[in-house]
Amino acid sequence: MKKVLPVILFFILVIGGGVGYYFLKPTNDYGPTRSPRDLSGIIVPPVVFSMKGREFIVPQPSSITATSSEEITKVTLNLLSPSAKRDYPMARFEENDGVVKGTLVALDNFTTEVVNSRQAVPIVVNFAGSGEFYYLAVLETTDNGSSTKHILSLPIGDRIKIKDVKNDSSLVSVIYLEHARGQAMAEIPVLETTAIYDLVNGKIVQEGRKPWLEEEVIVKSFTGEYLWQDTKMEDGASIKPIVPDKYTLKFDANNIILGTDCNTGGASFTAGHGTSTSFTISPVIATEKFCEATQETDYFSMFNKIVSYQEETDGTLIFTLSDKSIMTFIPRAKVLLYENKQTNVATTSER
Repeated sequence: MKKVLPVILFFILVIGGGVGYYFLKPTNDYGPTRSPRDLSGIIVPPVVFSMKGREFIVPQPSSITATSSEEITKVTLNLLSPSAKRDYPMARFEENDGVVKGTLVALDNFTTEVVNSRQAVPIVVNFAGSGEFYYLAVLETTDNGSSTKHILSLPIGDRIKIKDVKNDSSLVSVIYLEHARGQAMAEIPVLETTAIYDLVNGKIVQEGRKPWLEEEVIVKSFTGEYLWQDTKMEDGASIKPIVPDKYTLKFDANNIILGTDCNTGGASFTAGHGTSTSFTISPVIATEKFCEATQETDYFSMFNKIVSYQEETDGTLIFTLSDKSIMTFIPRAKVLLYENKQTNVATTSER
């Protein structure tokens, strides 16, 4: 009996504790309460120029200026648009029948300082889910930002991501991420670009990149190793290597490595885009080992004069020099290997 009594007491304590917790536990309609999280480390401090409660004019996608026509819609930023970074001031605008047409959000942590009574803040306008259009709202400001009037909206882009806004006097630079060519609009933009605005004159000084108006062009990237065959001068004279297998040209990304019978040289180069055959090379830098009876000085000097290239069907690589000389190389492997890379240049095609 003495051994059974402690076991009975143990079960009574366990059962009693469970019943007590069930009836006495702190709770609410959604279950047990918890201590509030410490958010002090992630909450963004108040912005210098808060746009909360300010009045804005809703810009239309086809217009830049905020004119005083009957179609103008004015909103007051009296709502909040929460994000991972902070709660931004927001307003909804409606159709005549009360149906919500869209929202306007001011990214007021990017608001610029007041210069010549003007400052700027990026705004995001969502027209009933048709896109998120970003503008740089120009404000006429008095009393160091305590009183503002929205006078102008300069377009930035659609569904972009603002990274930074900087102002140098009246010029404001907006650094943002734009969608790369072929990237889905639903994806996070990856291409960084910059647009510059003149607040005083209300003009776009420099537009950001528009990848959908840029075409892909072929950029030639050389690889492999070549042997110097000869150099034909404009007067018909010809210079050939005294040690044929030692005077080499090797490509390594955008660099070239020049081998001789003594020292080694190196330089960087840029080949022309598309159908261009231009070939720009930096000054050759070489090791300084002393040697006699070598052509390396003339060899390095020729490379400093290269202005264009030509590739023959058999892989032979021909360089034209600024003095009209022709420098010929044959591939050591008898095949010119190259790959096509993609880059972007402006064109006039439509999005």
